[in-house]
Amino acid sequence: MGLLRAAVNEGGFRQFFVSYLVGFVFWLSLPVGCMGLIGIQFVTGASWGVLLRRFFEAATRTLPLMAALAVP
Repeated sequence: MGLLRAAVNEGGFRQFFVSYLVGFVFWLSLPVGCMGLIGIQFVTGASWGVLLRRFFEAATRTLPLMAALAVP
């Protein structure tokens, strides 16, 4: 019990949520960035995105998972 009390007094819960936020923003930036690249590819109608489009679409399918992880 003393160890748990020491962790709370030293900001253990606060540090957990700060670290969780940093990790969440990092992993959220990948599908959001891919969604932006898909949008640019569709707007410009360029052929450079044809090979990468499948990868970008697969990366955006993780957005529902990221929405679920946003709850904490």
